[in-house]
Amino acid sequence: MGSQNFKKKKFFDDDSFLSRKDTKKISKKGKKMFLQLRAETFRCKHCKKEVFLDSSSTKHRNHCPYCLYSLHVDISPGDRKSECHGSMKPFGLSLKIDGGEVMIVHICQKCEKLNINRISSEDDEQAIMNIFYESQNLNDDLLKNIKNNGLILIHDEEKIRELLYGKK
Repeated sequence: MGSQNFKKKKFFDDDSFLSRKDTKKISKKGKKMFLQLRAETFRCKHCKKEVFLDSSSTKHRNHCPYCLYSLHVDISPGDRKSECHGSMKPFGLSLKIDGGEVMIVHICQKCEKLNINRISSEDDEQAIMNIFYESQNLNDDLLKNIKNNGLILIHDEEKIRELLYGKK
């Protein structure tokens, strides 16, 4: 049998890779910096944009600030113990009971678990408003699921604008 030429790759969370040839070109210090950068960012599975984990407005980023999608990685907030890893679609806005913060309501597209995440100052405001508009036409099964999970969606556009942009 002839020799086969396989190119070994090192894969990361966001499906980017370095070939063996690429890693030989990078110094040890360069590899360390690359791996550190990879640990501080992720590529959104939905919109494919690069997202920094740490920012001035949040210590733990758990959704993309551009499309607002998330991944189902937690069983309880912050534990990273879920094995589902399904894409979590943003579909509504709610208020945090204590403090009145605006929260994004997500549904896992794999297992249908509901989850809420607070918005960040870096989140795309038009994307937030688009979620609000889309949430006005949800199907009855999803509305029942929301109610069974003790969530209340915001349906007042003036209220959401006031919370996002301040009083006018």
